[in-house]
Amino acid sequence: MQFHLPLNSHFSTLSKKTRMINYNLNERDFEKIYSKLRELKAVDNEKKNVIFLQLNDLSYANRMTLRKTINGNLSSRLIIISSNSLVSILAWRINALFFLDRPFSEGKLRVLGNKLNSSNRLVKKLKLTFKGGFKLVATNHISVINGKGCYCKFFFTNDKPSLYTARISDIEKRIWEVPELIRLNRSLIVNTNNLLRIEGNSAFFAGQNPIKLVLGERSISKLKKEVLWL
Repeated sequence: MQFHLPLNSHFSTLSKKTRMINYNLNERDFEKIYSKLRELKAVDNEKKNVIFLQLNDLSYANRMTLRKTINGNLSSRLIIISSNSLVSILAWRINALFFLDRPFSEGKLRVLGNKLNSSNRLVKKLKLTFKGGFKLVATNHISVINGKGCYCKFFFTNDKPSLYTARISDIEKRIWEVPELIRLNRSLIVNTNNLLRIEGNSAFFAGQNPIKLVLGERSISKLKKEVLWL
């Protein structure tokens, strides 16, 4: 099971400055949305990429497409488009920026524009303490947390592993708003967005060097289900 793969070349962008990116939406629909957002001045205010992804259903293939999109564009804002009500539930579950249901209407596009104009979603940060001080860590840089009694060892995408004073049960309570961080078993919390691949009973996560976890059958099964929201 592979993740973190480069996205396909059928992406299109109507403006390099604004980075409104279309993954698989009909070009006419994309232009309609884009034109309305420009009219509402919701485009020029954007500082990050905005990706439009259409999902007709929750098939395995579509879930995999969604997973690749998320893992390959961690700094982007995701707008999911569908006429399927079950897809809207998943959009809420993964904390997408917006769910745009079909058919598009003036009112719905205006709500989307207002959302883009008012949204200032900061990267969630976790306060970690150590002897003599504390550190604020962006949750998207956390790949694995390994609980060791009164301490937790954190493995990061952009830094060397570090030990902090915290029980894993306390960390779990503090990350309930971060859907990509899941409690895998008694001693492990992992970031599904930083999962590189699964090979047999081994899971590899992003880090300065790939982080390899050898897991039991139950943990591997849970990880696979969490990765694809099964």
